[in-house]
Amino acid sequence: MKGAPQGNKFAMGNKGGARPDLETRKKIAIFKGLILDEVIKVLKGNQEDKKWKLILRAITAIIPKEITGEDGGEVIVKITHYGNNTAI
Repeated sequence: MKGAPQGNKFAMGNKGGARPDLETRKKIAIFKGLILDEVIKVLKGNQEDKKWKLILRAITAIIPKEITGEDGGEVIVKITHYGNNTAI
């Protein structure tokens, strides 16, 4: 893989993906825990519309970007029924 052209200054000042400090990582862990607690409440609840909204929003984060559809194209998700007996 080729690098940036000689003299390219677009990345000047970029830390290059430096890791957050320990305090920030602790806050991130707490935040993720709170979000997961709320997600579990929604999924265990009775509100089907909230469950599906959550699932459809999260699907892009759950499925790795390397997965492709037929012939290397995008993955297409078709919902054939919306309700208690939904098939994807």
